[in-house]
Amino acid sequence: MNSNIKFDKEKEEICVVSYLGLDFNSIAIFPLGIASLSGTLKEAGYKVRVLDLDLNPKLGSEISNYKVVMFSLVAGKALSFALEKIEELKAMEDKTVIVGGPLVSAMPQRILKETKADYFVYGDVERSIVKLVQYVGGKGKLEDIKGVGYRKNGEIKINAPDIIEDLDNLAFPDLESFDVEAYTKNIEFRLGVRSINWYTSRGCAFDCQFCFHEKNFRGQSAERILKDLKHMKEKYNIRGFWFLDDNFINSPK
Repeated sequence: MNSNIKFDKEKEEICVVSYLGLDFNSIAIFPLGIASLSGTLKEAGYKVRVLDLDLNPKLGSEISNYKVVMFSLVAGKALSFALEKIEELKAMEDKTVIVGGPLVSAMPQRILKETKADYFVYGDVERSIVKLVQYVGGKGKLEDIKGVGYRKNGEIKINAPDIIEDLDNLAFPDLESFDVEAYTKNIEFRLGVRSINWYTSRGCAFDCQFCFHEKNFRGQSAERILKDLKHMKEKYNIRGFWFLDDNFINSPK
């Protein structure tokens, strides 16, 4: 693992690959988790390039141009692509690969056993990803970063997940790196107005045995929610919102 990359603040040296295997002819939702990760890194002062391969597969040829590459591992054809690219990247010098996504949460040990990814992040990743990129740049210790998996002395280490209590302080998702028009058109035909999917909370207040969530509901304030929705209405002319919270009606107040 290369943990001493020197980042040039004037160059895009971090690449976030957005490829979830979406079908824009049937159903496609905006990759809000990936946009949140990119927005967080940009707020921390890093230049980030988002490659939306669902909309433009040809951008895949640019992945090897970056020092740090991030993939979201999801089941389906996108997984095969990511695994192949990870192999290609790790055959090169000075490439660091970070993965996240549903499959990391479901099988963290297996991800580091069966892929050449250097690190993974899970849980609430916003603080974790910034600290991990700082570590890759030579600052801090892996042991101190919550929500990170890595290898040390031939063993797989998985730190406890990070839980962010104050969601109001999260960076606004990086919508500017995506073709918002394409995503809103796909969602619009179901809701009847120009719309996008969104979150206002994380977790759930219940502890059902059939669910993978822990009992850790956290919601944004009404002020933060209103601010975000107003911004999207004014900048992107979005008129409707498809809320994908795990439990949107948890707090009627």
